Amino acid sequence: MKTIQKWTWKVMFLLGILTVGLASCKDDDNEVSVIDGEEKESAWVQIFTTETPEGKVYYMKANEGLPAVLNISDALELGSDVSAKMHGEYVYIVNTSSSTITKWSVNKVTLEFKVEGILSFASTGIQASSTLVFLSEDQAFMSDLGEGVVLEWNPTKMEITEKYDVESALNGLSSDLTIYDGLGFALDGKVAWTVKYNLDICCENLLPEGGATVGVFDVSSGTLTYKKDDRLLVTDYKTFADENGNYYIQPHNQSGMYYEYFDINNTQSGAPFTLLRMDSSGNFDTTFELDYSELFPITYGGRISMIYGNKMVINYDEVTFPENYEARWDWWGDESINHTVVIDLETKEVNSFNAFADYSSIVYMGNFDGVNYFSAYNRGDNGWIVDVLKQNSIDNFTVVTTLVGTVTDIGKLW
Repeated sequence: MKTIQKWTWKVMFLLGILTVGLASCKDDDNEVSVIDGEEKESAWVQIFTTETPEGKVYYMKANEGLPAVLNISDALELGSDVSAKMHGEYVYIVNTSSSTITKWSVNKVTLEFKVEGILSFASTGIQASSTLVFLSEDQAFMSDLGEGVVLEWNPTKMEITEKYDVESALNGLSSDLTIYDGLGFALDGKVAWTVKYNLDICCENLLPEGGATVGVFDVSSGTLTYKKDDRLLVTDYKTFADENGNYYIQPHNQSGMYYEYFDINNTQSGAPFTLLRMDSSGNFDTTFELDYSELFPITYGGRISMIYGNKMVINYDEVTFPENYEARWDWWGDESINHTVVIDLETKEVNSFNAFADYSSIVYMGNFDGVNYFSAYNRGDNGWIVDVLKQNSIDNFTVVTTLVGTVTDIGKLW
C-alpha cells in the first residue's frame, strides 16, 4: 500500500508539472487559455510623445477602443528618435539611433505588448527611419535613396532578405542639395518613394532637371527607376491615397519660397503647385493634373488634409515673402494668411472649409474600418492638446480621444 501511494503521489506531481508546462507554452505562443480571461474584440494602438527636460519621449498604449481620455501612466516607453508602422496585428518600431526594427505583438486578453523579434539594419547604410513599406506578411522594404540603398526584409522571420545597391537620387547633383525619402507606398509588384529635394543654402538653384521625381522599385527584377514628370517642380515627402487606391504626388510645401528666393526661371521644368497622380504600374497619370495656383492664391503649403469621395481638402498659406532671405519665416504663425479649402475633383469648384477652424493644425492618421481619423492640435498651458477626431461626413467630426502631448500614430490591429 505504501508503495502504491508513493507512486500515485509521484504521478500526480509529474502531471502537475506537465500541466504548468503546457500552460506556459500557450502563453509563449500568445494563445491564452479561456481560464485566463476573454479575448478583447479589438485592439487600438496609440503612439504619442510627451516633452521632458531631456527632450521628446515616445510611448505606446493599447486599448480595446479609443478612450475618451488617454491614460499614459502605464504606457510602454519607446525612447526617443523612433517611428512606427503597423501591419497586420503587429507594431514595428524603427529606432534610428540603434538602426533596429522591433516587432511588437499585443496579447489579445491583457493587451500587453511583447517583443517578437528585433532586426538590425546597422550594416546596410540606411539612415532613413520612415520608409517602411509592406507588401505581405513576409515581404517588406525600406529605402535610403540618398545613399542608394533599398533593403528587402522578412517581417515574419525578422531577417534581411536582400540589400540592393541602386542609383543615388543625388547622383551628379551638388553636395549642398539634400533629400528626404518619401513615406513610401505599394503598387502592383512595385514599391515607390517620392524624392523631396531641399534647397538649404541661398540662393543658387540646385534642383535637378526633369521635374518631380519618384523612385519606383520593381520587386521582380530588383531594380529601381527614377520616374520624372516635368509638370511639377519638386515633390513633397508625403503622398495621399484615395479610396480607389490612386496615389497623389503632392508639391513640395516650400516650392513657392524657392521661386521667391532662388534662381528658378521659366526654363526650369515644372510648376510649383501642381498636384499629380501615379497609377498602379508606377507611372505618372498623364490624364490628371491639378494646378492649385489656378484655383486659389497659394504661395506656401498645399498639402492634402483628406480625401472624401470626390472631395479633396487642401491647407495652404497666402504669403507675401519678405525681401530678405534671412527673414523668410517671419510670417510663420500668422493665422490670417492660412486657409483651408475643399475642391471638387470633378468640377474643380473650390469652397472654404471651416470644420477644422477650432484647431491650429490637423494631421491625417489613417482609415480604419472605412472611417478617417485625424489628430487635431491646439496649444495649451502645458504644451499641445490633441483631439483624435473620427470623421462622420465631409465636414462633421466626433472627438474620440483627448491627450496632452502629440499623437504620432494610431492603428487598429484587429
